[in-house]
Amino acid sequence: MDNRIGQIIKHYRLQANMTQAELADGLISVSYLSKIENGNQIPPRDIVELLSQRLDIPVELMNQSKDEHDKLIENWIDYLLREDVDSATNMYENSIKQILEITNSTIDIPIELHKFRYFLLLHDLDKAMQQYQHLNMQSKKFNEMELYYWYKYSGIFWDLQEYHSRALQLFLKAEKHMDKFVLHEQKEHTDLYYRLAKAAFASKDLHKIFHYNKKALELFRSRYLLEECSESHLLFSNYFRQIHDYTQAWKCTEIAEDIASKINCPTLLAKCNESYGSIEIDQQHFQAGIDYLLKSYELCIHSNMEQKIGLILKLIKVYYIQNSSDEVTKWLEQVIISAQEFYGNKINKQTLDIKMLEHRINETNPYALESFIKKDIIPYFEERSLHFELQLYLRQLADAYYYHQQFQLAAYYYQMSLKTHNYLPI
Repeated sequence: MDNRIGQIIKHYRLQANMTQAELADGLISVSYLSKIENGNQIPPRDIVELLSQRLDIPVELMNQSKDEHDKLIENWIDYLLREDVDSATNMYENSIKQILEITNSTIDIPIELHKFRYFLLLHDLDKAMQQYQHLNMQSKKFNEMELYYWYKYSGIFWDLQEYHSRALQLFLKAEKHMDKFVLHEQKEHTDLYYRLAKAAFASKDLHKIFHYNKKALELFRSRYLLEECSESHLLFSNYFRQIHDYTQAWKCTEIAEDIASKINCPTLLAKCNESYGSIEIDQQHFQAGIDYLLKSYELCIHSNMEQKIGLILKLIKVYYIQNSSDEVTKWLEQVIISAQEFYGNKINKQTLDIKMLEHRINETNPYALESFIKKDIIPYFEERSLHFELQLYLRQLADAYYYHQQFQLAAYYYQMSLKTHNYLPI
C-alpha cells in the first residue's frame, strides 16, 4: 500500500456523495481521514479494510502496488503499440480508466499521452482532439520520453486527417527522442520507422520512403513479423512505381505475395493483386490491370472499407479511360453507396475523388467543375500540402476546358498545375 490509498478513498467517497464526517463516523476522526485523503498519513491495514467495506472499494484495487500499477500501464501501452483494439479497450474500461479517474488524470502525463493514442486507435477524432489540446498546453514540461510519445502520437493524429507532411515532420522529431528510453525499444523503433516511411510516401518524399522503409524491413525480418514484411515490400513496390522502375516494383510485389501466400492472408493477397494491377495500368496495359484489380476485389471480403473504396476508385478510372460506360456507371453507383455508409458526410481524399469522378463521368460543364475544384478541392489539398494530388485535379480541369475548346482557360489551369508540381519534394 502507498499514498495512492488516499486518492482511491477520496474518489470513492465523492462518487458515493458522502462527506468526510459521514465516512469517518464510528471509524476514525474526520481530521485523520482528511490526512489520509491528502496523502499525509498512510493508515494501517485494518482501517483501510473498514473504509473499503463502507465504500465498496474492490480489495484488489487497494492492494495493488505502484509496481503493479506501472506493469498494468506497460501492458496497456503494448496493446496500443500492437494496435490490439479489443485488448486495449478491455483494459482501459476495466482498469486504466479507473486509475485516471482516481488520480484525477491531469497529474499522470504518461497515461494521458497513451490515452491520446487510445482514442486515435479507436479513430475517435473528437476525443483525440480534446486530448491533443489538453496535452498541448502542458507539452513544454514534458521529459524526453513524454516528448517522444507526444510527437509520435501527434503525428498519427495529423496523419489520420491526411496532413501527411505535418505528420512526417512530427515523426522525425519523435525519432530524435527515440533513443532516450528503453520501454518497448525495438517495437518502438520498428513502428516509428514504418510510420515515417508511409508518411514519406504520402508526402511523395522519395528519399525518406526508401531510407525508413529499409530500416523498418530489417527490423521486421529480425523479429519474424511476416505480415509486416509483406506490407513493407508492397511499400517498396509503390516506391519503385514512383520512379517508373516497373521491373523492381513487380519483383517487390512478388516477394510480398509469396509471404502473403505462406501465411494465408487474404487481405495481403488482395493488396498484392491491387499492386500488380497498378503496375500494369501505369504501363497502359489496361485490361491486364483490370483483371488484377477484379481479382483483388474478390479477395477484399476481409479488407477494411477504406481499402475497398480505394480499389473501386481505381477500377472506375481505368474503365473511364477505356470508355466502358456501363462498367463505370455500375462501379460508380456502388462506390457512392459504400462511401456514404462508411464515411457519412466526412470529407477526405476518397470522398472528394468520388465527387470529382461524378463531375467528369456525367460530363458536367467545365464551369461547374471549376466551381467544385475552387470551393472543395483546392482548400482541402492546399491546407494539407497535398501538392501531387492537387496538380492532378488541376490537370483534369484543364483537360475539361481543352475538350470544350476553352483554350485560354485550359492554358491557365495547365500552368497552375505546373506551378503546383514545383512544390513537390525532390
